[in-house]
Amino acid sequence: MVVSTPCSRWGLSIMMLACVCMSASAFSSVQPSSNRVPLSGRPMEQKKLTRCFLDTLTTSIEEEKTPAPKDKNGIDFVVGSVIRVTAENVKAFQVPPKGFGTFDESKAFVPASNTGERGLKNLALPIGLRGVVTKVYDIDEVSANWPIQVKFMPGKNTDEGYDPPVAFLMHFEEHELECV
Repeated sequence: MVVSTPCSRWGLSIMMLACVCMSASAFSSVQPSSNRVPLSGRPMEQKKLTRCFLDTLTTSIEEEKTPAPKDKNGIDFVVGSVIRVTAENVKAFQVPPKGFGTFDESKAFVPASNTGERGLKNLALPIGLRGVVTKVYDIDEVSANWPIQVKFMPGKNTDEGYDPPVAFLMHFEEHELECV
């Protein structure tokens, strides 16, 4: 017997368990063990066994798609679009060591000292740093916490005066960026 419950929220295939009673003689792989004594006193071949099989049931429920990520002005983030960082105190820890540092008031890069402190081993991203969107994750398919991937390249998109010291990729949330 198969019992199903529709899963309208996720629209996923539901794995259901169906238990079927069959006699042991129907299974060629089930052989009575000569060193095992049946508890019921009946021969093992005549006992009824319960075997369970997985049955895949697919729901055909239409799902609403989550809208594509948009910036605060309502513009979609699409691959190839130029963005600018709008959030304060964003730090990139995945940059190479020569990219560790900050930007000063004149928008020039200031490398971090080689003191070995963890707090200095990052690149502090200034508001206005620009990059290019390389990927936008569909959050219905992948549960990406930061669904917008941006690539920053030295010498490119320096309209606001900030020039990243090294090339790097970084993932962002919608509220941390805006399209230019």
